[in-house]
Amino acid sequence: MPCDYVYEMTGRFMNGVIVGTYKLVAKAEGQDDVVIDGSFDGSIQPGVRHREVDRRPWYVDVRGFKPPAKGEHPRILFRKSNVPSLRKKAATAEGKAILQRLRLLLDGADGDTMTSNFSPAKKAYDPSLGKKRPWDKPGVYTIGHVVGYGLLYQLTGDKKYADLGRQAFEKGLQGIRDRDDRYSFRDPGGALRAGPVLGWYAVGYDLCYDGWDAKTREKFGRAIAEYDEGDAKRDAKSKLNLEAFTRGTMPPKSNHFGMQVGGATLALLAVTGEDFVDQDKIDTLFKVAEKSLIRNAGEGFGDGGFFAEGDGTGSMASQI
Repeated sequence: MPCDYVYEMTGRFMNGVIVGTYKLVAKAEGQDDVVIDGSFDGSIQPGVRHREVDRRPWYVDVRGFKPPAKGEHPRILFRKSNVPSLRKKAATAEGKAILQRLRLLLDGADGDTMTSNFSPAKKAYDPSLGKKRPWDKPGVYTIGHVVGYGLLYQLTGDKKYADLGRQAFEKGLQGIRDRDDRYSFRDPGGALRAGPVLGWYAVGYDLCYDGWDAKTREKFGRAIAEYDEGDAKRDAKSKLNLEAFTRGTMPPKSNHFGMQVGGATLALLAVTGEDFVDQDKIDTLFKVAEKSLIRNAGEGFGDGGFFAEGDGTGSMASQI
C-alpha cells in the first residue's frame, strides 16, 4: 500500500565516521503509524547539508492539452494535428535534405523498398565478426527502421511505407540485429540496450498504427506490452522485461536507469488503451514510471543538473 517514511536523524563525526541515532515513522492511510528507533554509522560525502523537502510539483499540466482518445495515433513524438505543419516543413530545402538522408539510410537508395542489408550477428558482442564490418554502410537494418518508414508514412500518407514498417518490425521479431549487435528486439545485450530497443519499436508502432490492419496491430502491440527476454531465457537474476525496465534495474545515478525507464515509458504510451492489453497492469506501471522519471532527475542529475556519471552518460539517461 502507499506509505510515507519520515526520518529524523541526529549524528556527529567520530574518528572520521558519522555516528548517530534516528527515528523512523512509517505512515499509511487508515493504519496506525509504525515507529522505529535505531542507530547508524557510516561515511559521509563532503558538502552534505540540511535540506527541507520541496513540496512543489515536478510538473504542471500543459495548458490546453487534450489526452489522446482510445486508438488515436500518432501520439508520442507528435499528434495527428501536427502532421500538416510537419508536411510543410518537409517541403522546405532543409526538410528535403533531412528526408533524402533518411531514405538513404533506410535502404541505401530512395527508401522505397525494404532493405536487404542485414548484420550477420547472431548475438550481442559477437566475437566471430571481428573488427571488419562490410555490412556497416547506408541501408543496413537498425532498430530505427520501423520509425523511419513510419515517419515517411505520416509525411506522405502512402500506406506503402506503413507496410515497409511492418516488414521491418517482423525482422525484429525474427531476431535480426541492429548494425550494432548489442541492440536487438530478441536477446539484446542486457537491459541497458533493451530499454531503447523497446522504446524505439514502440515509437515505430505509434507512427505506423493507422496503416496496419487490426491483426498486425495486436501482434506487434502484444510483443511490446508483453515484452520479456529475460528470466525464462537466462536465470532469475536477468530481468529483461517491461516491468523491470519501468522501475529500473540499476540506480538512477547509472545511465542504465534512464535508458530502461525511458524505453519502458514509450512502450506504455504506445499500447495503453488497446483491447488486447491488461489495462490495470499498464496503469500500475505508469505510476511506477512517473516515480522513476522523477528519481532520474532528482537522484541522477540532482540540483546541479549534472549527471552523476558525467555528461556522456547523462545524455544517454536523459534523451530517451
